[in-house]
Amino acid sequence: MMPTFKIKGKVNEKVSGTAFVPFVRGDNGDHPVLVTARHVLESIEGEKAQVFMRKKRENGSCQKVLCDISIRDVVSPIWVSHPDVSIDIACVYMELPADVETGHIALDEVGG
Repeated sequence: MMPTFKIKGKVNEKVSGTAFVPFVRGDNGDHPVLVTARHVLESIEGEKAQVFMRKKRENGSCQKVLCDISIRDVVSPIWVSHPDVSIDIACVYMELPADVETGHIALDEVGG
């Protein structure tokens, strides 16, 4: 099962949602992509969002890792959404902190 994560606005925002992080295969390796609901990214103000991820400790427990991700370039979104507005999904490339648990599923491995 692929881990899910909490995403929220960076500063005193009550907007939050869930996300998961599959990978897109590329010539230079795998690229992590955060997938969440479009309305979540639309509702977060500012250029950054926070993603609460997990890193496995040696004793088997998890440590919370807070990751800031860019969602806008000044005022323009850097994420993409489905062209059909009735489909509430959006994606944005992100950098992963070292050793976080994502499930490492490539997008070309799902679907039919």
